[in-house]
Amino acid sequence: MREKLEQDFDRFKRELPRDFPAHVRQAYRIDLTARYLGELVPHPIGKGSGQLSLNAGQLEDDAAAGLAFAVLNTVIAEDETGARTMAAWAIHETKMKVERRPAGGGRAGWTVTWKGRGWDRTFTDYLTLVRIGRDLTRAGRLLVVPSVKYHLPRLAEPFREGEYRYTTAQLADAWRSRRSSWKRTSRPRWRATRSPTIARRSCGGCARCRHASMPHRPSRSASP
Repeated sequence: MREKLEQDFDRFKRELPRDFPAHVRQAYRIDLTARYLGELVPHPIGKGSGQLSLNAGQLEDDAAAGLAFAVLNTVIAEDETGARTMAAWAIHETKMKVERRPAGGGRAGWTVTWKGRGWDRTFTDYLTLVRIGRDLTRAGRLLVVPSVKYHLPRLAEPFREGEYRYTTAQLADAWRSRRSSWKRTSRPRWRATRSPTIARRSCGGCARCRHASMPHRPSRSASP
């Protein structure tokens, strides 16, 4: 097994075979098939939400590279007037830091840290990107998943239902196809986050956020 892995490392160190899940299945008898948000994907390698998933060109590159999925940059929920409780998170702030870091065996390596915030363009622009992702998904080239940051209220504060309803409805409408009927395979799915960490930075540390010293809850995914 070690010899076979070393051979493949040398063989594919520049570029993986286009259908590498098939190669892994044949060479190592390992099925890489997985599920993401209920959708079947050929392998579990994809791109998380961030600064590398905020335009059509990046999505096309992801599809060409053979990624299984890509989560779009996180948009901040808003109501029908454009008001956003979490607007402090929708600013242009991006920074990449590259540092040397020793590996487990003592070998020197590198680590890359991204510092970024949410979508800082208009919601209309985001919906346009969602439609592009929808088309890539339906063509079977790449599973594209929108991401939205919803309002997390303080203990005595109500949820901003207008933001939830408007943003959710707009995302669902953007995913619907005008050319085909509503099918199970075309249901909208997106990553919905209500992170206490993000809320703490935006609200200054309210009582509800201070209770978030417990392990972070995983982000929830919506599928209406």
